Amino acid sequence: MTNISKRSNGIYYAEVAVPVRLRSVVGKRKLIRSLKTRERRTAVVEAAPILKAFYARLEAAERGPDAYADVLARGFVEEYETQHDEPRDESGYTRAERNLEGFLDTLPDDVQHRYRRGVPFLSFLSEF
Repeated sequence: MTNISKRSNGIYYAEVAVPVRLRSVVGKRKLIRSLKTRERRTAVVEAAPILKAFYARLEAAERGPDAYADVLARGFVEEYETQHDEPRDESGYTRAERNLEGFLDTLPDDVQHRYRRGVPFLSFLSEF
């Protein structure tokens, strides 16, 4: 797989270059995620669903910023649902909740409002 690279630290990463025409929507040149392994075989297996999600994000970006934001939000919600039992930090947030809040903070105010609606986090999730 050409979308897997090994960094100098020995860890494999999944990565997809963002086409120039989509960079204004995506906000990045590359989509990159650690595969958290030094084993090539494990990296190939772990990369498959991540790369699938990356390509879904690019397809959504082709449809515009709102579609892209929807795909990202759904991804964070899925992450929250699978990791909501993880430990909370000193502020009372899980890593998944922090990731979702961080994502929402990156959106323009008018788009943030569409997702936040001034409701608590768990009520926000019920929209999905």
